[in-house]
Amino acid sequence: MKRSVVDNKFKTNKVGLQMGYIIISFLISILTMQVLTLFKLMLILDIQMSDVLYIGEAILIIGTILTVIGGMDFLKDNLFREESILKGIGIGTISGLGIMFITYLYRIIPVFIGKRVIAIGSNQAVSTYKDFSFESLLVTSITPAILEEFVFRVGGFTICAVIFRFIFQQIRKDKKSLIEINVLNLRSRYGLMALIFTSLIFAIMHGPSILSLPIYLLPGLLFGFLYCKYGLGVSIVSHCMSNYLSSLILTLVVFLINLLV
Repeated sequence: MKRSVVDNKFKTNKVGLQMGYIIISFLISILTMQVLTLFKLMLILDIQMSDVLYIGEAILIIGTILTVIGGMDFLKDNLFREESILKGIGIGTISGLGIMFITYLYRIIPVFIGKRVIAIGSNQAVSTYKDFSFESLLVTSITPAILEEFVFRVGGFTICAVIFRFIFQQIRKDKKSLIEINVLNLRSRYGLMALIFTSLIFAIMHGPSILSLPIYLLPGLLFGFLYCKYGLGVSIVSHCMSNYLSSLILTLVVFLINLLV
């Protein structure tokens, strides 16, 4: 009887490979913190040590989430769904600035009735009008935008979509498998609920009061829509621009109101 030949080619262990990616993320985070610290000591960067640690932790979290969801295959399919990357960046930039303009109009409404401007969260990452340095861009815009989009849109949105799909299936007593599910389908009830729920959590974690919730709920809804429609890269660009130029947009809003009043 002819013996079967065993394929001796190296077979990748998926769990081991994922652990390797997480370890690589950890090493990259350590290396990044070391480089930033060195630049700080050499007076090349004016950056706080707490921000150095924050950036390192963000890299590790992003790397872990990216590993779990499929790594480069995920980014290839979901980073920019537009054929033109420049078009995607343009959509992200314009939408980010637009949503900031709307939220700041909302913030100053109480001024017209003799009240104070609606406060933003104390943990909100924003740059000051006079501080458009590289450090400000890195700490208050790029890092939180990428981190929060991975946490709320990639991780949170996916988990919520699966949970709501399961709940709706139980209500309808539908026996279809959850293995094949388009979590980005905003025309579905589970996709729409995932968008609303993750945006609400995003707002609650940023806003200090009920009045301030719309300031973060509207951007959360926008970023979620952009992620589903155009890709993760577009939502990150929109988030980053809304953070980095928020003070400039506020100045523009106040200027326009002074012209009209």
